Amino acid sequence: MPGIWADRTENPESPLTDSATGKLILDANGGHMMESRPYKTKGGNQIDYASKKVTLPDGYEIDLHQYSDLLTQNHQGKSETNGYNLGGTHLGEFFLSGPLYGYSTFAVSGQRQRYQGYLPGSFTRQSGIQGSLKFLLTSDIILKTSTVFDTSRSEFSSSKYRFNPSMNPARNNNSFNIGVLLSHHLDLATMYKMRFGYFKNTYQEKQDERSWDPFTKAFDRNAWNLDLTHKENIEQGKIHSPVPAYNDPSYYIAGDHNEWKYRQSSVFTIKADVARQLNRYHFLKIGSQYAGTKMQVFETAVYSESDLWVDYYDTQPSQISGYVQDKIEYAECVADVGLRLDIYRFNSQYPADWENPFESSGDGGIKYGAVELSPNFMRFVYRDTLDNLVNQEAFIEEHRLSFFPKKRNSIKPTTKSVLSPRFRISYSIEEHGKVHFAYGHYSQIPPGYNLYQGLEFDLRARIRQVGNPNLVPEKTVASEVGITRQLVDDTVFGVTCFMKNMDNLTDIRFVDIGQYSYYHFVNTAYAWSRGVEFVLQKWESEFNRFSGMLSYTYAMAKGSGSYWDEGYLDHESRTAEYQPLNWDQRHRFLLLFNIKFPFGIDVDGIGKWASGLPYPDTSSRQVSNSSKRYPSTYNFDAILSWKLNLLLDIPVSLFLDIRNLFNTKNLYNVLDTEMYEIYGRPMDSNKRTTPRAWSPPRQVMLGIMMDW
Repeated sequence: MPGIWADRTENPESPLTDSATGKLILDANGGHMMESRPYKTKGGNQIDYASKKVTLPDGYEIDLHQYSDLLTQNHQGKSETNGYNLGGTHLGEFFLSGPLYGYSTFAVSGQRQRYQGYLPGSFTRQSGIQGSLKFLLTSDIILKTSTVFDTSRSEFSSSKYRFNPSMNPARNNNSFNIGVLLSHHLDLATMYKMRFGYFKNTYQEKQDERSWDPFTKAFDRNAWNLDLTHKENIEQGKIHSPVPAYNDPSYYIAGDHNEWKYRQSSVFTIKADVARQLNRYHFLKIGSQYAGTKMQVFETAVYSESDLWVDYYDTQPSQISGYVQDKIEYAECVADVGLRLDIYRFNSQYPADWENPFESSGDGGIKYGAVELSPNFMRFVYRDTLDNLVNQEAFIEEHRLSFFPKKRNSIKPTTKSVLSPRFRISYSIEEHGKVHFAYGHYSQIPPGYNLYQGLEFDLRARIRQVGNPNLVPEKTVASEVGITRQLVDDTVFGVTCFMKNMDNLTDIRFVDIGQYSYYHFVNTAYAWSRGVEFVLQKWESEFNRFSGMLSYTYAMAKGSGSYWDEGYLDHESRTAEYQPLNWDQRHRFLLLFNIKFPFGIDVDGIGKWASGLPYPDTSSRQVSNSSKRYPSTYNFDAILSWKLNLLLDIPVSLFLDIRNLFNTKNLYNVLDTEMYEIYGRPMDSNKRTTPRAWSPPRQVMLGIMMDW
């Protein structure tokens, strides 16, 4: 059995000794009396082959009966990928719409999916429902409401837990969205729209029935207790570190998963737009939007008592945007001219001096102070615990304080504003040609963990990362120029050259302050991309039932780094030179087509071919100009549908959806560069591979749809 001492099937026999004298006990014939006893290894593990149980030195018990099914599968040759009994995908959908009264209408739809996937041990269950109402209040005023609810649970089997699947974490995701749209035509030339929206998402990733509490419990109150029995530890929810297999430490055969993730976010938006046709040449649009976000994140990773990574933040950033746009149509020229203003407010605090972030104590150390956790955050983090309590408010009041290093001279981030001009023009040349040019500035806020991660400076982790709420928005300047020409009535050919310059990208900097050193985020990364795209497009015509598109793109992408954590991994060997980015894909072909046959038969196809991406050195994740690349990839998907009327003139459609029609095996991850270059196969440093290194195999879905 993998990782389990199985060199014998019975307990070894040992001579009996007198407990008082320590002398051997002899039988009537003068021989040594023997008894069967559990075997003890040099590491202190006790193996009882009679009860099929292994007891570790800390009292943790491993029941070997749980591996009996795995052993049977191995004997039957089912450990190979082809031997897994992979189930199918079950997908059900419905859509219903109709009138309510007058000109009011409704629509409701839903989905239910069970997907086992192509990876052994993986499973996804997803349900969703959507609904909308449309009310015609007057001939000029329309009110629309819509709502979406989605929930899913996913289980993904990690190869390191293949001999103890119960350690695999489950991912639970729930989202809810509601929106209201009011549109009003003031006259034939003027209208306005008001939109209100609310979105909430909750995500949890952890092993079922296992939780680590870094706020209200010290390490020894969460971890396995040597003074308790195995049963008492389990009953009290104690966490045992993963137990590696004795013959291969890349596998874990017992213990608990050591990571917990809880994330919850909500966004409230208000948007207003006004549009007016000023005259025959100008169509003006003006709008503004407010978005208020609430983010709650709590993540823990336990490696050891001296390496406990804890990250949490509870913050409410906001954004206000406004724009003005004029569409100009004059003769053969059509132009869009616009200007957008974005104002960002990242609500948090950070130390004024990153080189000296802590208040000093009298003994040369750092001061600690109480930080009050908000009641809403407490309910978010401890919702599993609170569900089992009668007096929830008393628990929140008792545990609302946590202690962290006191920051010196904490300040709030400045409000960020970005002005983005945008321009696009197209001009018809001759009768069948057109030239177009576009130029624009675009901004994007950094990810939330780059802004808020670790701002409480929890020092229990060996390697510490601290966010920077004073980061400026990432900036992209994009431009393109191209020409299109109609070759025949239903066919167009076009060429477009494009360019993007990306600045203020997020990078990471090492702050060396001795034993309290850490990493924090800065806006020092940069990148650019250049390319040209050729497109041949054909539309369906009266006498030709074929339509499709064929495109080829040549592009380059270089920058200071592909990953913000390259400096975190290897900050001493950074280079300021441009290097290929991890998405630097030089050649891409894309084919889309649709063919309509008689008797209601349609065939759709999507084919893709792309040259290989560069892969970085495993140790530093640095990509150099001479780095090697993945092999090229290709894939082809096909959909066959057949529309027919079978019963009572109800339209019925049969469809066959085939993903990866030719069962192509594309390499997505080399795992370890050195191992890959030696053996030509994706392997980690322990010479283990995983199906996740490759693209999914062929997937076939057969279904039926009815409309009435």
